[in-house]
Amino acid sequence: MPAFPVIRQTVQEDNKPSSEKPSLAEQILVANNQAAVLMEKGGNALLAGENFVAIEAFNDVLKLPPNSYSQDAQLWVGIAREKLGQSGKAVLEYQAFLKLYPNGSQAAWVKDRLDKLKVSQPALFMPITQPVAAPVRVENTKLQYSEFGSISMYYYQGFSQTNTTTAAGTTQSPTSFSNTYQKSLMTNVNMMARSYNNEFDNRLVFQDFYAANFLPGQASKQRLGAAYYEMKDRIYNYSVKVGRQSGLGGGVMGRFDGISTGYGFGTGWKVNVVAGQLSDYSIDAKPTFIGTSLDFGTRSPLGGSVYLINQNVSGITDRRAVGGNLRYFEQRFNVMGMLDYDVQIKALNMFMLQGTVNGIVNGATDLNFLLDHRRSPILDIRNAALYSTTPIAALIQDRTKDELIQLAKERTPISNMAQIGMTNHLNEKWNIGTDFTISNTSALPRSGGNTSLLCSATENQVVIPLEGCVDAQPSSGNAWTISERMTGMGVFQPRDITNFSLSYSKNQLAASEGFQVSNHVDLREKWTLDTMLLLNMQHDSTGGKSYDISPSVRAAYMLRNNVSVDGQFGIDWNKNSSSASQTSSTSWREFFSFGGRYSF
Repeated sequence: MPAFPVIRQTVQEDNKPSSEKPSLAEQILVANNQAAVLMEKGGNALLAGENFVAIEAFNDVLKLPPNSYSQDAQLWVGIAREKLGQSGKAVLEYQAFLKLYPNGSQAAWVKDRLDKLKVSQPALFMPITQPVAAPVRVENTKLQYSEFGSISMYYYQGFSQTNTTTAAGTTQSPTSFSNTYQKSLMTNVNMMARSYNNEFDNRLVFQDFYAANFLPGQASKQRLGAAYYEMKDRIYNYSVKVGRQSGLGGGVMGRFDGISTGYGFGTGWKVNVVAGQLSDYSIDAKPTFIGTSLDFGTRSPLGGSVYLINQNVSGITDRRAVGGNLRYFEQRFNVMGMLDYDVQIKALNMFMLQGTVNGIVNGATDLNFLLDHRRSPILDIRNAALYSTTPIAALIQDRTKDELIQLAKERTPISNMAQIGMTNHLNEKWNIGTDFTISNTSALPRSGGNTSLLCSATENQVVIPLEGCVDAQPSSGNAWTISERMTGMGVFQPRDITNFSLSYSKNQLAASEGFQVSNHVDLREKWTLDTMLLLNMQHDSTGGKSYDISPSVRAAYMLRNNVSVDGQFGIDWNKNSSSASQTSSTSWREFFSFGGRYSF
């Protein structure tokens, strides 16, 4: 039997609320993190003999967008089914593995296993000559129960001091300012309770984040990430989820409170319906929505989804969009495209195309690319209130729907990004790569107000802003970055991972050079150490210069298998000078954190 894959440490996700659709990098991070947790859960379930739990965990990995564990999950769901005695389904999983990953690292083992099963159980490979009967409800097995989750708590504190010198002729005026800019305790709670048998899988999920702010005059923040009940029927292939949940696909842009349902039919088809109210931070009223989507090719290399969604706010249609995604995934090549079009505003919200090609030069070079064109934030009627103090409810009363649509278009910038990268696997120890990125954000015209060219008037030498009017904003111009990166295994210590990167960035206002080196090492069985050094230099078109140096170190210790503690300390030194304003400043920041995590 092949060795179970090593589960890599997941990267912590940003807990900052966002009203926009997650970026591509955030979606990939979420998928990899979720897959790592599910793979570890499936492996532990196999060791405990809970094969139903293992199969469900590996299947959940396969339902995620293509990620680092997709190939492993396809292999181990077959092994788990064979352990459960479902040899026929195991054969189908193994055959799917060879179809998806003909050159996979475990392809030889899978072929050998299929050959052995063909000899020992030839009936499994006989063609089906009779139509498959509808699923029959058999006597249910006894419900099993499990609870697991984690609680983490970290204290953060930061102190800064800034010294500024202003030159006026031959006179210099120094000033100094210091303060504590951060003092907070951040708590993350993740919990799940399950009851399941051969047919039903019931889940209660709770995820919450709370940041207690101890600085005077600053509020604490709380963000309920998830609080839902989910029920799945394995035989009739339907599911229902009710409560606070994340909108991943189907045109839902963010977390929401509501209900989502799905029903699978045929081979690789699934229809979904979703309805609720967006719960992410909003400057105005929170919209309600209802949508439907159709998934196809869920277990084949070529597949995707199409959707239709309608969203209302304050009595009018906020967003009415169609869209979907199409993806093709195999071992050496994968590509995915996404599109969202608002049929009410008649504008393209988003188009994204990304892909990778592996082993293009002697099997040792990988190529990746990304094209991203989108409205940011996502285009809807509420954007008519952007950059203005006038709430959307007031705008709806004062303007026609066509005027609101025009304002929304004028106040929603378009961002474009293109990226191409290449990674070369020199040997088992070293990888090197190059990335090139170019991006820009469109200009915005003057909008709202009257026919004046400016959004302000002068009365008695006092500037008075015009209510509901927003001045024009220029384009950001093209900003591009080229970076070189190198990753080494066992550079300083036998089990360490070291990353080096060197970058150069330029836009119409400034240019900068950066260098970063980081190292992760398992010092002993229970100790890990992470170190990082950042260097950055920048100069702008007015003669200003900036230098920044930031080293940090983090140490973690595993008290028990489910309890860990860690602490981090860092400093940041920055120097700025401006020949135009004849000023220079030096700032110094110190920051540290400590805390722990308990898993159960």
